[in-house]
Amino acid sequence: MVLAGALWMLCSWIWLWLQSGLNGETCRAMAFAATVGLCGAWPALRLSQARPEAAEPDGSRGGLTGVTPRAWARSCGVILTDWLGLVLLLQTVWWPLQTVADWTPQQTLWLSLTLAATSLLIGLLIAWARGSRRGAARTGAMLACLGVVLLEPALMLISQRQMSMRISPLQSVWTLTRPGVNALGRMGGDPTATLALDAAAAGSPAQLYAQVSYIDAAVQTLGVGLAAVAGWVVLLILIAAACRAPSATR
Repeated sequence: MVLAGALWMLCSWIWLWLQSGLNGETCRAMAFAATVGLCGAWPALRLSQARPEAAEPDGSRGGLTGVTPRAWARSCGVILTDWLGLVLLLQTVWWPLQTVADWTPQQTLWLSLTLAATSLLIGLLIAWARGSRRGAARTGAMLACLGVVLLEPALMLISQRQMSMRISPLQSVWTLTRPGVNALGRMGGDPTATLALDAAAAGSPAQLYAQVSYIDAAVQTLGVGLAAVAGWVVLLILIAAACRAPSATR
């Protein structure tokens, strides 16, 4: 999975570099490419893989979900390993790009935390779905993963009202990847071009990526992260209880 993530980021970088060269806006686009990979490509790959076995070698079965607790626990371990590997991979991308985009260390840190929190929530949805052998559960989880990113922007477009996104990472990623003044100067032309773009976005109700404060981005990141951690704790407690239940009845 880490190799697939590295290839995704490398191909994204090559395509963006050929389109617009090496500048601050390319770095910003790379952050959105990472978001697409974490919230779209990763769950699509894991949810389309073979379903866990319905029975253990000792003959125990998975009950209503069709997946044994041990198989579900192993699947959760795979998802958490994926998540950790992808998050560490992105650190090798963001910190070198910091010099190109002229991001502050705080921007780079919060960008890393934002995508880590969102991907942990996505991983939770994948893990819940892989606890069932029903195709509908996996389809629902994939739709939920897309909803994490796209539901709030869709509501914003429909209502034509500006709002701070509390689940979708798009607004926070846009804010946290704003190129610094030095990077703007390297883009050629007017160094205030991106600043004007951010100002126009803030004044347009239909603009999905309107500039918000770093505080709002931090609140969104912490909220999603805490919700994801709480969800994982509940899931692992349920799996641990299910694993102990058969042994207690024997």
